[in-house]
Amino acid sequence: MEKETFRPRGNISGPILPRYALTLKISLGAKMLYTLLCDYAGDKDHCWPSQATLARLLGCSVSSIKTYLRELAGQRLIAVELRECRSSTYYLLKPSFLSARAGQSNSDGGEANSGYITNCRKKETNYPPTPTPPTAKEPPSTRQPRRGVGDFFSANLDFEKLCQAYPRKEAKELARAVWHRLWRHGQLPGLDVLIAALDKFKASAMWLKEHGRFVPQLVNWLRGQRWLDELPSSPAAVATDNDAKVRAWEAAQERRQADPDLEAMRPQFEAFLARFRDTRLRGPAWGLWTLLHKAGRAPQAHDVADTASCLLPLDFLKQWKRAHA
Repeated sequence: MEKETFRPRGNISGPILPRYALTLKISLGAKMLYTLLCDYAGDKDHCWPSQATLARLLGCSVSSIKTYLRELAGQRLIAVELRECRSSTYYLLKPSFLSARAGQSNSDGGEANSGYITNCRKKETNYPPTPTPPTAKEPPSTRQPRRGVGDFFSANLDFEKLCQAYPRKEAKELARAVWHRLWRHGQLPGLDVLIAALDKFKASAMWLKEHGRFVPQLVNWLRGQRWLDELPSSPAAVATDNDAKVRAWEAAQERRQADPDLEAMRPQFEAFLARFRDTRLRGPAWGLWTLLHKAGRAPQAHDVADTASCLLPLDFLKQWKRAHA
């Protein structure tokens, strides 16, 4: 039975892997991600697909996408620019060896054996070449791997500047070890890129939440190369939520102060409180006692047995509420 075949040239569209990318010493996933970014950019020099979208198209996790992005940035094929409240922007950088090979013939001699690759080369309208670096707005500069003693002290000085700007000061020496390891492998961007990313994260909702409780240590921020992460949402939503909570609390305080009947019950509550040895958590105990009082079920001093005096007033009130529900 004769098999039905087709010619790839002119019949295939979509992402195409550049030939020079096949020779790079990066993972297959990074090569496929580079193909997607080139396809997204089209006739532009940048694109901004979300990491979740890229992970769905490649059938991998967002963590793997971050790893592939670090590989591409290490090969200086892309430059990542963080954006507030939106996906990161990926600038496609022209490989340094691409211009040198532009005037040379195919190393295989003449036309490529695959019509698919030949089609990529000749039909530039359908498959644009690798974008050149932006001119109006230059992408963040990348740092070359350096080995000299003077360069080591320069890298150490950059670390001290970053450490001074970072909000958390724990595990500094561990962070220094990670910094120099990334520096030796050429995986660190310029200090200005790190400081710019750090400033945006310091103003983000997650880092401002609960007085910086969720700010990672510098060693973890560097080890995970978190400057490549997409920024969390703007702090405006958190500020609005906090303002609403403050207004609600002030309104509750005003209602409580404006209730003279409730304040008249204060001596009864103090007599009830005096039956306990430990009077911590007075505020929560007063709040629960007043709720029980409004329901006509508030305990009095004579309701506290001697055996119950070792409890906290709040614990006694909780037990009383369950027993008299």
